[in-house]
Amino acid sequence: MTKGHPYKVLIVEDQKKPYLGSPAEEFAADRAKGDKDEPYLELAGIARNYDDVIQFLKLSPELPDAIVLDDYLPDGGTLRSRSIEIMVWLFERCEREEIPPAERPRAVLWTANDDASLAYTFCVVGGLQFRDKKRDVEGARLPVDAIWAALAGRRWCPDPYPSGLASAARRAALPWLEAGLPRQTILAKPEMKAEHVSEETMREALNEIRTMPRTPQPPSPDYPDNWIMGINAAKKNGWVWVPLDRHQQIPSNAPLPLAIDPVLHRSGMPPYGPLPARVA
Repeated sequence: MTKGHPYKVLIVEDQKKPYLGSPAEEFAADRAKGDKDEPYLELAGIARNYDDVIQFLKLSPELPDAIVLDDYLPDGGTLRSRSIEIMVWLFERCEREEIPPAERPRAVLWTANDDASLAYTFCVVGGLQFRDKKRDVEGARLPVDAIWAALAGRRWCPDPYPSGLASAARRAALPWLEAGLPRQTILAKPEMKAEHVSEETMREALNEIRTMPRTPQPPSPDYPDNWIMGINAAKKNGWVWVPLDRHQQIPSNAPLPLAIDPVLHRSGMPPYGPLPARVA
């Protein structure tokens, strides 16, 4: 990171005072912790809804270095989840303009929704960090440490990290199996064929789930002898995936797979590992 350089941060938050201090105060306090030659955070702007953030990103001569995104934003007279739509819009623009991943805005999901599948979907479309607002017992504070982590290229990862499934063929069908689709319907899907998913790989996946360290073993009544129980065991082991109702929003060339292998993610194998630090 360049010495003495400001990193511009766009905050997307519909509430006027959702945090203890103002963004400018939070960033000033953070800057005071370092010396004058160190990079620092600077407010680029605040957007209150989906239209505001898209307008900001369209009109700004340069994209911000980082974006802090709330999830639920106004849509007329109601609130609804908009963070994935914003990220897909940004991802598609960067792809269209051939902006390399290391030079794209580093995004932080900052919301009171602690759904791991939402956080992981956010990462699948290019986000890097997730912070649950409920973590701050004294009141929500801007996730300054998560912004710096994103600028450094570190990705949010679900926890814990046990052994994972050995191949993409064993991972790919999990969301579809959870949704209760018949196996022949799953096998007929082009994306399953592309990953070489078969009846055998689905059986192998269930057998591998049974060997995970946190999976109950027989004679436990919770032993996963079917897919529903097996999937619950996988999720207890830190597995997350993009739910089917989000699949249609995800671009086909998204940077992460739709089901995470915790072992590969932890070991930093591309594209699961960190990005280079953002350079001014």
